[in-house]
Amino acid sequence: MAGEVRIERPSMALSEFLLLPGKTSEDSTIEKIIANNGLRTPLVKYERGEKPALMLNRPFLSAAMQAVTGPKMCIALADRGGLGVIYRSQPVELQAAMVEEVKSTKAGFVKTDTFSPEHTIADVVARVDEVEGKYSTFPITDDGTPNGRLVGLLTRNDYDRDDHRNLKVKERMVPLDKLVVGIGITDLKSANRILKERHVGNLPIIDNDGRLMYMVFKKDLDRHMDNPHQLTDPDSKQYLVGAAFDTHDFEERVPALVDAGVDVLFLDTSDAYTHFADKAIRFAVKNFEGIPVVGGNIVTKEGFAAMVKAGASAVKVGMSSGSICSTRQQKGVGRGQASALIDVAEERDSYFKTHGTYVPIIADGGIVSDTDIIIALALGADAVMMGRYFAQFEESPTDVIRKRFELPNGIPVLFNLKPYWGEGSRKAQLWREGRYGHSTFEEGIEGFVPYLGPMKATVEQTVDKIVAAMSNAGCATIRQLHEKAVVERMSESAITETKPHDIVSMNLFNPYSSSIF
Repeated sequence: MAGEVRIERPSMALSEFLLLPGKTSEDSTIEKIIANNGLRTPLVKYERGEKPALMLNRPFLSAAMQAVTGPKMCIALADRGGLGVIYRSQPVELQAAMVEEVKSTKAGFVKTDTFSPEHTIADVVARVDEVEGKYSTFPITDDGTPNGRLVGLLTRNDYDRDDHRNLKVKERMVPLDKLVVGIGITDLKSANRILKERHVGNLPIIDNDGRLMYMVFKKDLDRHMDNPHQLTDPDSKQYLVGAAFDTHDFEERVPALVDAGVDVLFLDTSDAYTHFADKAIRFAVKNFEGIPVVGGNIVTKEGFAAMVKAGASAVKVGMSSGSICSTRQQKGVGRGQASALIDVAEERDSYFKTHGTYVPIIADGGIVSDTDIIIALALGADAVMMGRYFAQFEESPTDVIRKRFELPNGIPVLFNLKPYWGEGSRKAQLWREGRYGHSTFEEGIEGFVPYLGPMKATVEQTVDKIVAAMSNAGCATIRQLHEKAVVERMSESAITETKPHDIVSMNLFNPYSSSIF
């Protein structure tokens, strides 16, 4: 028989648990949680008494999946305070290009391309064409470097690309004495005030020696002011972005992603409790010391310990619990997400107590509803990684399609849907056979999710629910949720009771059922 058979403690799902109310203190009111940004959470390990080098402003990550995360998703999620992770089931150069696209999109204070007065207009035109017209305003510095002394500004309105192409930049630029500049400004509110008062669309920021520090563009500033939780680099103001790699081509893929500017690397394998995963993580940690590596996926204490020993800065928890994952059906391998989180969180806390190093864990899979997010956080997750949730939005890479369904009463209905498929599905594997080391069966399925439009409104509603639940539990932060929350397992009858029941709904569709999709 098996070395161990667990009957008394069956594998449990997130939907089996309920958060009990605790006393709401003055510090854990909804208003205080919001004001103090109680949803901030560590993404990388840190030592006791120190602050994490990288934190999420909201505890959300988008899954590294073809149908979920491209550059558009990364930028939109960073605006909401979370992190997008670019999928690896594509050629290395294409994934690196996606990372570069995200890093070229900046928020607030911007480090932009510069030219010297001696460059020609032809040089400028070539650069504008190279970036496909995404930007066309350039500070002019004495030596052409980003930190040189500012001497002028050149916009697309200052030259004709044909008539002036042989002229030097200094002949067409607006000189410094005619520019509105900010000196030593470090906060966006001050920059915004100057832009409004002087009726200009951009503002060069220089230091006391006249050296260029940043550019502030009104369009970027407006976006930043509308998104106060943006996840950006504090120095460059670039959006943060993650990217996935696996145990096969990591020696080629990881260096390319680092060169492209990736902020966090994520090992992408359904079972990371292997010597293959150890080798891949150690390679990335050893060769690129400044880039955090998130290990996973694992579902046991032993798996967590292996990831930490290999050098992982955080660990993803979950196996065969995703909505489009069929590993459990195909191989009988996996674990209920709640059980996995409970065990791994216990090991994480024990490791922190013994070694003084806190290693965040990320719940990846098994999350069907906003309630599941709340329970995952209460059970010990520092953040959640989601595929289906984000696949529904405008910002996911797939196209919206319309499909006709027939209700039980025969009424035909048209739905706006988005295709969604697992990375273990045949569709995802087509780019290169054998992603999972085999090609005779699939570990993922293909389907559709409802199209919900742009993510902003839905994500903010999810945030409101998490904050309200934390307040109900008397917890002001996610860390307090780990320490103080009381979570109780429900009986089957109680699970039924948690949903609206014994009424005739006026809605055509039951929001508590996914049978149509």
